[in-house]
Amino acid sequence: MEHYKRQILKTLTRRDYKPMPASRLAKYLGISQENLDEYHNAVNDLRNNKQIVIDARKYVKLPEMPGRVIGT
Repeated sequence: MEHYKRQILKTLTRRDYKPMPASRLAKYLGISQENLDEYHNAVNDLRNNKQIVIDARKYVKLPEMPGRVIGT
């Protein structure tokens, strides 16, 4: 599960990442059908630890950072 957690966080921190549902993220990451349970456990663990959020559209993304300046 730790491997999937690292893979998810690495993907979400990419500058070109666009939020998507967890199921589409699994396909993007190439998660096989037999590993989906472990992948979803990793997603839930990251969410429970507030390392990722799942918004109202069920898109997976990083939590907002307080005091973050956007733009220049």
